[in-house]
Amino acid sequence: MLIASGGKATDLKQFNLADYKLQLAHQNQSLLELSGSGTYDTTSEAADLQLTLSVTLARLLETLHRPDVSISSGSAELKGHVTQKQKTQTVTGNLVWLTLRENLATTNSVVLESRWTWISAKLPSRCRFVKPAVT
Repeated sequence: MLIASGGKATDLKQFNLADYKLQLAHQNQSLLELSGSGTYDTTSEAADLQLTLSVTLARLLETLHRPDVSISSGSAELKGHVTQKQKTQTVTGNLVWLTLRENLATTNSVVLESRWTWISAKLPSRCRFVKPAVT
């Protein structure tokens, strides 16, 4: 496991996380990686956080020891962006599953490729999806 970050705080009111990274590996092969950057200002309550999550599905499944499911290839990547201005929060992102080839005990091979994009806004009293899309 690797955890790394770099940033600074100014008068404990403004925080700048220049970068952060969390990586899980097994036998020197990456299973999962989370990285990004962000800022937060306590005075204005403004926040801006960007993140990327990458998963190598075949390697991750190997470590879970599931004999009834095997995945020969595939990856997933989530890119997200969270912003806050005063009391309004906005979350946007992209989730992509690429070339997932699996063999379940009850089926043959399945190939899946999908892309999901979303934008949501949370006002102080409610949450609404502005633009969900699946392709």
